[in-house]
Amino acid sequence: MNAIVGFCHFCEAHGPRPVFCTYTTEDEQHTIEASKNAVQCNGCTSIGSETVLISRDGDTIFCSRESVPNPEVTSFLRQAALRSITCEVNWSKEGGVVYFSDTQGDVLSSTFQLKDTRSRGLKRLFSIVVLMKDKMLLLNITPVLSEHMQKIAKELQTLANEVYEQEQSICSQRALRLKTGKHEFGQSRSLIQLTGPTLMRRIEIAMDNTKLTDTVLDQHIKSLQLEWLGIANTIKMAKTNSGKSDAIKKLKVVLGVMQQDEVLVNYWLYMFCS
Repeated sequence: MNAIVGFCHFCEAHGPRPVFCTYTTEDEQHTIEASKNAVQCNGCTSIGSETVLISRDGDTIFCSRESVPNPEVTSFLRQAALRSITCEVNWSKEGGVVYFSDTQGDVLSSTFQLKDTRSRGLKRLFSIVVLMKDKMLLLNITPVLSEHMQKIAKELQTLANEVYEQEQSICSQRALRLKTGKHEFGQSRSLIQLTGPTLMRRIEIAMDNTKLTDTVLDQHIKSLQLEWLGIANTIKMAKTNSGKSDAIKKLKVVLGVMQQDEVLVNYWLYMFCS
């Protein structure tokens, strides 16, 4: 494994943990075996333990899944999750940091916050980490990686802010906590719960916008077309490589595909992904 990219979060119940990772491999076994995850809660899961997203470049296989099937690498990834969210952080709690370890490897991390009405402090901590053994290579590509990591963080923050404002308009959690002095935090919510509604709901929200024009609607629909073409391709790959109905159902939940979206997704699969 030349490099590993991980997505990590801070769980109210289980602390800092990686929830998703992408790595390179030449072992076909990695494409079919399930992820090993001892912790079962909404916040600490992503695409489901049985789902593996695969892309290929010649003999190299890129696997995206909940965990790495290698105990040593798993330990390194969990340590990176812990350090990227607790101690190896920017003074503003957001931004990139590079740190080195002679025993395990070197890490580029980018920490950011997402608003969450049900979390402690009304915010959740997340990080994107890149793990490598080659220190000089990591330093040379840090500017490019950092730019893309920041784009991902900003997009997630924009989506989370919309959900946060909508939930606050229904019931202000800050006022409720000040009034009662109590709050049961419970399990952390999953990323999909924090960052947005389904496809049809997003179209409805856009059409209700008083600033909506033909140009704005056209741009909005084009962006949704690209997004849902990607979702349809992902589901097709999962069906081709796995075929397990339970795993595909879990993947659809993670991707935000609800029952009312099934007709549209099936149309995309038939027309553009066959």
